[in-house]
Amino acid sequence: MFLANSCNSGKDTDALNDSDAVQMEKIIIENSDTLFFPPDELATTFFLVRHAEKRGEKNPSLTKQGFERADILAEILSTVDLHAVYSTDYNRTQQTAEPTAVNQGLTTQIYNGKDLESSAKSILEKHKMEKVLIVGHSNTTPDFINQLIGSNEYEHLSESQFDNLFIVTIPENGTPEVVNLKYGKATP
Repeated sequence: MFLANSCNSGKDTDALNDSDAVQMEKIIIENSDTLFFPPDELATTFFLVRHAEKRGEKNPSLTKQGFERADILAEILSTVDLHAVYSTDYNRTQQTAEPTAVNQGLTTQIYNGKDLESSAKSILEKHKMEKVLIVGHSNTTPDFINQLIGSNEYEHLSESQFDNLFIVTIPENGTPEVVNLKYGKATP
């Protein structure tokens, strides 16, 4: 269950009062947008992103814009008490994950992007009722989401998309929910 509240919307959010906001964690998406999500005891929450902008070499590093996007991700997730950060074993994914892991006092763990069914199952079991960042690729990020929610709803991202932040909430009882947000500056 997600509640997005925009101060600029002019809409009254009766469903959320001050006492609810204290019990729920939140992330600030933009200066005026806040996303609230359930506490750990109610759901497992995954934050999934594709690596940020990369150079063109083999096993490339991030570009300057990519490093900036990774820092923005760390800032967005700074209000979330993450329990783990995972990345595939590539420079670009590890460099995207690093600022968030460092800010959270965590070490980036490597998952197998070639066996997403096993990786998703293992990470979900290990981090039940916790919050986890997963950094992947244009193909592995949507495939990982599909594994978590048990569908084939999400298709591979285009090679020019670096700004998606997917938040998957898996309640102990109920249907998983996916919110797709955009973060950082648009890629030229």
